[in-house]
Amino acid sequence: MTMMNEIPEWLTLVSVEAGKRLGLPGPLVFPPELITLAVEGIELIELEPSWTSDFPLPEFGFLAADMVDFYDDYEFSEWIPGAWPLALDGGGGFFCLDLRAANADGEIPVVWVHASNLGWGDDEAVRVAASLADLLSPSK
Repeated sequence: MTMMNEIPEWLTLVSVEAGKRLGLPGPLVFPPELITLAVEGIELIELEPSWTSDFPLPEFGFLAADMVDFYDDYEFSEWIPGAWPLALDGGGGFFCLDLRAANADGEIPVVWVHASNLGWGDDEAVRVAASLADLLSPSK
């Protein structure tokens, strides 16, 4: 049984597998907000629609232990290298960490890409937040 302040074992395994698939020297260090979602068992969040007019109430459907499977099944390493899928949006898109743009403070931008159009082109990946914390926080 997982204690509320204990990181779930599956998240540690996903972190290690993500590091391997992304070619990192060690496990992928997830943002604290993602760890909180995992520890608290939160699977779905309705987001503020401020970043897009396409979805009146976009969702953040946390992929949780399935992140590795989605990464492999959608061939992220081939189509959008440097992105790690975190969640589905409820409309065919992914919210992903953009590891190419991580800064020295550990903040990693979040991009949105549609599952049928994965890539880093201007018409493919859309930066939606400077960090996961910004994406999940209510509009200011």
